[in-house]
Amino acid sequence: MSESLEFNQYFPRKSFEISYALVRIASAVKSQSLRDHLEYHAFALLDKASSGKFSELYHHTAPLGYFLKLAAEGGLINPANAIAVSREIDQLNAAIGEFEKADTLPVFDLSGNFLILALPNRHQWPKSRRSIIFRRASRKKQRAPRS
Repeated sequence: MSESLEFNQYFPRKSFEISYALVRIASAVKSQSLRDHLEYHAFALLDKASSGKFSELYHHTAPLGYFLKLAAEGGLINPANAIAVSREIDQLNAAIGEFEKADTLPVFDLSGNFLILALPNRHQWPKSRRSIIFRRASRKKQRAPRS
């Protein structure tokens, strides 16, 4: 199985798992603001993963760990839930990092593969080639529009 196929399967699955957990946690949160924020990131995470925008996932996963920690320490959500989801987010972030490394194409030093040749002087061209080029040039001059 190719690496890109694994990424294509991993990101949507992991994003769904995290999104599902966030929606479940949000349903028990009394703070409307926190609930809206968790749900927003849950749906955005799922949207980016299902549409193949894997490099944009980090914009949603990066703040989630901090929000969960803040909510747990503030007594708004169960700390065990915050730890479990944060662990999954960390795994997803690690996979995003690997994906971004795999997406970078290598640069090769190809300078030794090409010869440096000077362009030949027109007087060095074979006579048959020179006559063709000069005939074409003179025809173009003769066809110039008359005023």
